[in-house]
Amino acid sequence: MKSYFGRFLLRQYVYPLMCFLLLLLLIKWNSQPQKLIIEHSKWHDEVAKEIQIERNIDQVRDLPKPAKEIIDTQSGNVIHVAIYMEAQCPDTSRFIKRQLVPTWQHLKNTGRVEYEIIPFGKARCEKTPEGDDFKCECQHGNDECELNALMNCAIEELGFPDSYIPLIGCIQGSDSLATALEKCVDKGEYKSKASILKKCGEGRRGRHLLALAGQRTTALNPALNFVPWVMLEGRREHDAFYALEENVCKRLDPKPSECQPILAAAAARG
Repeated sequence: MKSYFGRFLLRQYVYPLMCFLLLLLLIKWNSQPQKLIIEHSKWHDEVAKEIQIERNIDQVRDLPKPAKEIIDTQSGNVIHVAIYMEAQCPDTSRFIKRQLVPTWQHLKNTGRVEYEIIPFGKARCEKTPEGDDFKCECQHGNDECELNALMNCAIEELGFPDSYIPLIGCIQGSDSLATALEKCVDKGEYKSKASILKKCGEGRRGRHLLALAGQRTTALNPALNFVPWVMLEGRREHDAFYALEENVCKRLDPKPSECQPILAAAAARG
Protein backbone atom coordinates (compact mmCIF):
# COMPACT_ATOMS: atom_id res chain seq x y z
CA MET A 1 0.00 0.00 0.00
CA LYS A 2 2.84 2.39 0.92
CA SER A 3 4.66 1.68 -2.38
CA TYR A 4 1.54 2.35 -4.37
CA PHE A 5 0.99 5.68 -2.60
CA GLY A 6 4.56 6.79 -3.38
CA ARG A 7 4.18 6.00 -7.07
CA PHE A 8 0.90 7.91 -7.10
CA LEU A 9 2.54 11.06 -5.71
CA LEU A 10 5.43 10.77 -8.18
CA ARG A 11 3.05 10.52 -11.14
CA GLN A 12 0.62 13.20 -9.98
CA TYR A 13 3.00 15.96 -8.77
CA VAL A 14 6.69 15.33 -9.30
CA TYR A 15 6.61 14.44 -13.02
CA PRO A 16 4.44 17.42 -13.99
CA LEU A 17 6.68 19.74 -11.94
CA MET A 18 9.81 18.44 -13.64
CA CYS A 19 8.20 18.82 -17.06
CA PHE A 20 7.22 22.39 -16.24
CA LEU A 21 10.73 23.28 -15.15
CA LEU A 22 12.19 21.70 -18.26
CA LEU A 23 9.78 23.66 -20.41
CA LEU A 24 10.88 26.92 -18.74
CA LEU A 25 14.53 26.10 -19.41
CA LEU A 26 13.77 25.37 -23.07
CA ILE A 27 11.90 28.65 -23.47
CA LYS A 28 14.71 30.65 -21.85
CA TRP A 29 17.38 28.90 -23.90
CA ASN A 30 15.52 29.48 -27.19
CA SER A 31 15.03 33.15 -26.45
CA GLN A 32 18.73 33.93 -25.66
CA PRO A 33 20.21 33.53 -29.18
CA GLN A 34 17.60 35.85 -30.60
CA LYS A 35 18.66 38.55 -28.13
CA LEU A 36 22.32 38.08 -29.08
CA ILE A 37 21.49 38.26 -32.76
CA ILE A 38 19.56 41.49 -32.26
CA GLU A 39 22.36 43.05 -30.21
CA HIS A 40 25.00 41.95 -32.72
CA SER A 41 22.96 43.40 -35.57
CA LYS A 42 22.64 46.71 -33.72
CA TRP A 43 26.39 46.79 -33.02
CA HIS A 44 27.17 46.00 -36.66
CA ASP A 45 24.97 48.87 -37.86
CA GLU A 46 26.67 51.32 -35.48
CA VAL A 47 30.14 50.23 -36.57
CA ALA A 48 29.13 50.52 -40.22
CA LYS A 49 27.97 54.09 -39.61
CA GLU A 50 31.25 54.97 -37.89
CA ILE A 51 33.27 53.50 -40.76
CA GLN A 52 31.25 55.48 -43.28
CA ILE A 53 31.79 58.68 -41.30
CA GLU A 54 35.55 58.03 -41.21
CA ARG A 55 35.57 57.41 -44.95
CA ASN A 56 33.71 60.66 -45.57
CA ILE A 57 36.24 62.55 -43.41
CA ASP A 58 39.15 60.97 -45.29
CA GLN A 59 37.56 61.94 -48.58
CA VAL A 60 37.33 65.55 -47.42
CA ARG A 61 40.94 65.55 -46.23
CA ASP A 62 42.19 64.01 -49.47
CA LEU A 63 40.38 66.29 -51.89
CA PRO A 64 42.48 66.60 -55.06
CA LYS A 65 44.58 69.71 -55.46
CA PRO A 66 44.11 71.97 -58.48
CA ALA A 67 45.53 70.37 -61.61
CA LYS A 68 48.24 73.02 -62.06
CA GLU A 69 49.55 72.50 -58.54
CA ILE A 70 49.66 68.73 -58.98
CA ILE A 71 51.66 69.05 -62.20
CA ASP A 72 54.12 71.56 -60.78
CA THR A 73 54.82 69.89 -57.45
CA GLN A 74 54.62 66.21 -58.32
CA SER A 75 56.30 65.90 -61.76
CA GLY A 76 59.78 66.69 -62.91
CA ASN A 77 63.13 67.03 -61.22
CA VAL A 78 64.04 69.20 -58.23
CA ILE A 79 67.03 71.57 -58.29
CA HIS A 80 69.11 72.19 -55.17
CA VAL A 81 70.51 75.71 -54.73
CA ALA A 82 73.14 76.40 -52.03
CA ILE A 83 74.38 79.92 -51.31
CA TYR A 84 77.42 80.63 -49.14
CA MET A 85 77.30 84.31 -48.24
CA GLU A 86 77.97 87.06 -45.71
CA ALA A 87 75.71 89.82 -44.42
CA GLN A 88 77.59 93.01 -45.39
CA CYS A 89 79.25 91.98 -48.62
CA PRO A 90 78.09 94.33 -51.44
CA ASP A 91 78.22 91.54 -54.03
CA THR A 92 76.13 89.33 -51.76
CA SER A 93 73.60 92.12 -51.19
CA ARG A 94 73.13 92.61 -54.93
CA PHE A 95 72.78 88.87 -55.48
CA ILE A 96 70.31 88.30 -52.61
CA LYS A 97 68.06 91.21 -53.60
CA ARG A 98 68.28 90.95 -57.40
CA GLN A 99 68.66 87.18 -57.90
CA LEU A 100 67.74 85.01 -54.91
CA VAL A 101 64.59 86.73 -53.66
CA PRO A 102 63.05 87.24 -57.16
CA THR A 103 63.88 83.64 -58.14
CA TRP A 104 62.30 82.34 -54.96
CA GLN A 105 59.20 84.48 -55.52
CA HIS A 106 58.77 83.41 -59.15
CA LEU A 107 59.37 79.67 -58.68
CA LYS A 108 58.17 78.90 -55.13
CA ASN A 109 54.77 77.60 -56.30
CA THR A 110 56.42 74.94 -58.44
CA GLY A 111 57.80 73.16 -55.38
CA ARG A 112 60.79 72.11 -57.48
CA VAL A 113 63.60 74.27 -56.09
CA GLU A 114 65.32 73.52 -52.77
CA TYR A 115 67.25 76.37 -51.15
CA GLU A 116 70.06 76.26 -48.63
CA ILE A 117 71.67 79.43 -47.26
CA ILE A 118 74.91 79.39 -45.26
CA PRO A 119 75.77 82.81 -43.77
CA PHE A 120 79.50 82.89 -42.98
CA GLY A 121 81.59 83.89 -45.97
CA LYS A 122 85.22 84.84 -45.41
CA ALA A 123 85.11 84.64 -41.63
CA ARG A 124 86.85 82.70 -38.90
CA CYS A 125 85.63 81.24 -35.61
CA GLU A 126 87.71 79.76 -32.80
CA LYS A 127 86.72 78.26 -29.48
CA THR A 128 87.37 80.35 -26.40
CA PRO A 129 89.91 79.04 -23.83
CA GLU A 130 87.02 77.88 -21.64
CA GLY A 131 85.73 75.80 -24.56
CA ASP A 132 82.08 76.79 -24.11
CA ASP A 133 81.89 79.70 -26.58
CA PHE A 134 83.34 80.98 -29.86
CA LYS A 135 85.21 84.11 -30.84
CA CYS A 136 84.51 85.02 -34.46
CA GLU A 137 86.07 87.50 -36.87
CA CYS A 138 84.29 88.46 -40.08
CA GLN A 139 85.50 90.15 -43.26
CA HIS A 140 83.54 93.36 -42.60
CA GLY A 141 83.91 93.49 -38.82
CA ASN A 142 81.99 92.51 -35.71
CA ASP A 143 78.64 93.90 -36.93
CA GLU A 144 78.76 91.46 -39.83
CA CYS A 145 79.45 88.59 -37.43
CA GLU A 146 76.35 89.49 -35.42
CA LEU A 147 74.26 89.81 -38.59
CA ASN A 148 75.56 86.46 -39.87
CA ALA A 149 74.70 84.96 -36.49
CA LEU A 150 71.20 86.47 -36.65
CA MET A 151 70.66 84.93 -40.09
CA ASN A 152 71.77 81.53 -38.84
CA CYS A 153 69.41 81.90 -35.87
CA ALA A 154 66.53 82.75 -38.21
CA ILE A 155 67.29 79.72 -40.40
CA GLU A 156 67.30 77.42 -37.38
CA GLU A 157 64.22 78.97 -35.76
CA LEU A 158 62.01 79.28 -38.86
CA GLY A 159 63.12 76.03 -40.46
CA PHE A 160 61.81 76.38 -44.01
CA PRO A 161 63.21 78.53 -46.85
CA ASP A 162 59.75 79.89 -47.63
CA SER A 163 59.75 81.30 -44.09
CA TYR A 164 63.29 82.62 -43.79
CA ILE A 165 64.25 83.76 -47.32
CA PRO A 166 62.21 87.00 -47.06
CA LEU A 167 63.82 87.70 -43.67
CA ILE A 168 67.32 87.03 -45.02
CA GLY A 169 66.55 89.41 -47.89
CA CYS A 170 65.58 92.11 -45.41
CA ILE A 171 68.54 91.62 -43.06
CA GLN A 172 71.12 91.48 -45.85
CA GLY A 173 73.16 94.68 -46.08
CA SER A 174 72.06 96.06 -42.66
CA ASP A 175 74.66 98.10 -40.79
CA SER A 176 74.10 96.51 -37.37
CA LEU A 177 72.18 93.87 -35.44
CA ALA A 178 70.00 96.52 -33.78
CA THR A 179 69.06 98.03 -37.15
CA ALA A 180 68.21 94.63 -38.62
CA LEU A 181 66.05 93.69 -35.64
CA GLU A 182 64.16 96.99 -35.76
CA LYS A 183 63.69 96.96 -39.53
CA CYS A 184 63.05 93.27 -40.20
CA VAL A 185 61.99 91.47 -37.01
CA ASP A 186 60.26 93.81 -34.57
CA LYS A 187 57.50 94.58 -37.08
CA GLY A 188 55.30 92.44 -39.28
CA GLU A 189 55.08 88.66 -39.47
CA TYR A 190 58.29 87.96 -37.51
CA LYS A 191 57.30 90.04 -34.49
CA SER A 192 56.42 86.98 -32.40
CA LYS A 193 60.00 85.71 -32.87
CA ALA A 194 61.67 89.01 -31.95
CA SER A 195 62.88 88.13 -28.44
CA ILE A 196 64.09 84.65 -29.49
CA LEU A 197 66.02 85.93 -32.49
CA LYS A 198 67.52 88.87 -30.56
CA LYS A 199 68.74 86.63 -27.74
CA CYS A 200 70.16 84.10 -30.19
CA GLY A 201 71.74 86.66 -32.52
CA GLU A 202 73.68 88.49 -29.84
CA GLY A 203 74.43 85.49 -27.63
CA ARG A 204 76.36 82.27 -27.39
CA ARG A 205 73.86 80.27 -29.42
CA GLY A 206 74.25 82.58 -32.41
CA ARG A 207 78.04 82.32 -32.28
CA HIS A 208 77.79 78.53 -32.08
CA LEU A 209 75.54 78.43 -35.16
CA LEU A 210 77.94 80.77 -36.95
CA ALA A 211 80.84 78.44 -36.14
CA LEU A 212 78.86 75.50 -37.55
CA ALA A 213 78.23 77.48 -40.75
CA GLY A 214 81.98 78.08 -40.81
CA GLN A 215 82.70 74.37 -40.67
CA ARG A 216 80.49 73.80 -43.69
CA THR A 217 82.08 76.70 -45.56
CA THR A 218 85.67 75.60 -44.93
CA ALA A 219 84.76 72.07 -46.06
CA LEU A 220 83.97 73.26 -49.60
CA ASN A 221 86.07 71.71 -52.36
CA PRO A 222 87.23 73.69 -54.23
CA ALA A 223 87.64 76.20 -51.42
CA LEU A 224 85.53 79.36 -51.31
CA ASN A 225 87.41 82.35 -52.75
CA PHE A 226 84.50 84.60 -53.68
CA VAL A 227 81.31 85.68 -51.94
CA PRO A 228 78.56 84.82 -52.67
CA TRP A 229 79.49 81.26 -53.63
CA VAL A 230 76.51 79.91 -55.60
CA MET A 231 76.10 76.19 -56.13
CA LEU A 232 73.55 74.29 -58.24
CA GLU A 233 73.25 70.58 -57.72
CA GLY A 234 76.40 70.49 -55.61
CA ARG A 235 78.64 72.35 -58.06
CA ARG A 236 79.59 76.00 -58.19
CA GLU A 237 77.89 77.79 -61.08
CA HIS A 238 79.58 81.11 -62.00
CA ASP A 239 76.80 82.26 -64.30
CA ALA A 240 74.15 81.75 -61.58
CA PHE A 241 75.62 84.75 -59.76
CA TYR A 242 74.36 86.92 -62.65
CA ALA A 243 71.26 84.91 -63.68
CA LEU A 244 70.07 82.52 -60.98
CA GLU A 245 66.52 82.00 -62.22
CA GLU A 246 67.62 81.38 -65.79
CA ASN A 247 70.17 78.79 -64.70
CA VAL A 248 67.65 77.03 -62.45
CA CYS A 249 64.99 76.99 -65.18
CA LYS A 250 67.42 75.52 -67.70
CA ARG A 251 67.90 72.56 -65.38
CA LEU A 252 64.21 71.92 -64.69
CA ASP A 253 62.69 69.16 -66.80
CA PRO A 254 59.93 69.51 -67.83
CA LYS A 255 59.85 73.30 -67.73
CA PRO A 256 57.14 74.75 -65.50
CA SER A 257 55.07 77.60 -66.92
CA GLU A 258 56.77 79.99 -64.50
CA CYS A 259 60.03 79.54 -66.43
CA GLN A 260 58.68 80.50 -69.84
CA PRO A 261 59.16 84.32 -69.54
CA ILE A 262 62.74 84.12 -68.30
CA LEU A 263 63.73 81.50 -70.90
CA ALA A 264 62.03 83.45 -73.69
CA ALA A 265 63.95 86.57 -72.66
CA ALA A 266 67.22 84.60 -72.61
CA ALA A 267 66.49 83.22 -76.11
CA ALA A 268 65.76 86.71 -77.41
CA ARG A 269 69.14 87.92 -76.18
CA GLY A 270 70.72 85.18 -78.26
